Amino acid sequence: MSKEQPFFRVNNYEILGEILEEWARDHQTWPENWSEFIQVLEERGAGPVVPDGFGEPELAFHLLVDGKMNISLPTKTMLDAANIAVGLQKKRYIFPSQYDLAYTGSLDENITPPKRKKVQRARLADYCISLCM
Repeated sequence: MSKEQPFFRVNNYEILGEILEEWARDHQTWPENWSEFIQVLEERGAGPVVPDGFGEPELAFHLLVDGKMNISLPTKTMLDAANIAVGLQKKRYIFPSQYDLAYTGSLDENITPPKRKKVQRARLADYCISLCM
């Protein structure tokens, strides 16, 4: 397991976004299990990165409802893992690769630990209140 990224991620968020858009439009295309999910991501070039010991979790698709505020909360285990990862990032705060699409030039790789925690909390808040568009 990577000490800097002990959670599931992909190397190409743009391709993952294409796949998710297809799934949102056609529920019949959803993968039925973890291995099928990983296979789709690999075949399409999303580059899934699965940490050692991650297992094969059951997939749970959640459809958002128009007109409702959808707040997605991480589990305590997910939150603890993210906080541990932030603490292990001694030299750099690792941003997901989609940030490269929005920003030119490099992000500050030497974010101090207190600021690193603030960035992590802001990303959590954005994730939790996001309405997926």
